[in-house]
Amino acid sequence: MTSTTPSSIQWPPLGTPSTPGTQIVLPPAQNSPLDVPQGQALPPLHQKPAVPSKIVTQYQPPNHQCLPTSAPQFTPPSQAEVEKKPWKYLGYPGFAVWSASSKDALVLRRFNGAHARVLYYMQDQIVRREEELARIDQHCVARQDNIDNGTFRYDQETRRSEILDDLRVRLKEYNEFILTHRKLRSDPRASDHEVKNVKNWFFNNNYPIHPDEGRFINTDDDLVALVPKIRTPLRRFLDMFDCFRLLSLFRIRPRQWHHYPAWYESRSTKYHSDSRTDSVVTFLIMSVGLGMLIGPLWLLRHFVDECTRLQIISSCLVIFSGLLSIVTVARPFETLAATAAYAAVLMVFMQLTPGVKGA
Repeated sequence: MTSTTPSSIQWPPLGTPSTPGTQIVLPPAQNSPLDVPQGQALPPLHQKPAVPSKIVTQYQPPNHQCLPTSAPQFTPPSQAEVEKKPWKYLGYPGFAVWSASSKDALVLRRFNGAHARVLYYMQDQIVRREEELARIDQHCVARQDNIDNGTFRYDQETRRSEILDDLRVRLKEYNEFILTHRKLRSDPRASDHEVKNVKNWFFNNNYPIHPDEGRFINTDDDLVALVPKIRTPLRRFLDMFDCFRLLSLFRIRPRQWHHYPAWYESRSTKYHSDSRTDSVVTFLIMSVGLGMLIGPLWLLRHFVDECTRLQIISSCLVIFSGLLSIVTVARPFETLAATAAYAAVLMVFMQLTPGVKGA
């Protein structure tokens, strides 16, 4: 490639105003889309040079030698091959697809111990800078000259400003870390049902995850579900029985993952609808609640003796309080308030209905 020296260009003298008739003769440029034939003068300075209406540049894709130009021929493995080499055909890709198929499948560690240690380390870093700042303040007070400790703008100790800037960054990081960890600690730990799901998938697929990386599922107290769901004691009790959750009423078809290989789909995983289960449990709770309201009224109607009627009311209150603790997630004082309201309804009915004599 040849270069053109500046001496070959005839520029007008500096300070000479350009006129419409002034022309500049340039040597031809090499490989330029705006080529000017040799010896031809450029248009006057007050006119814009003609630009080609279209410049076609052919795209040259990068030469990725590591990527094949065509997809290799691949034969899907058989079920026997998948079972023989699950670490090859399933591994983390298959585990991730299965975990994303349900809210009850994605279980992770929250690392309570590591969080606590990092918090202590961050706290110590802040304390060290706080102590250094206190020493500087004491030194400035003890100095003989009248140093002004009541200004940030004109502070003669520049180290104080550096420490404060560093503290601002560290305190922000420390506070955000605390808030995040507090939110994580407030979430309930993964239920036994959710942990069992992961363990069963490992077992049914011949442990496709490396043992060193799959043993996280054994740290039960440190596990948390990504989408925690607060379940009532009754719901947790029903979830203990697979025969209940796998009833045909609750069974649903799994989501189709068309863009993943077919062998990722777990044949041993059965999916059930939480919304249908919640609807059935709600119906049972409403039925029992109506029975607790209507049943005592008819019993009180057929008894005259006040001692017997008080025994009926006391028994109903005990049963009602126990049911509230089982079928709801109400706190103790909320359960007590609801029981008191229920007792008031029964006592009012007892006063209004004297009962049928001889019943």
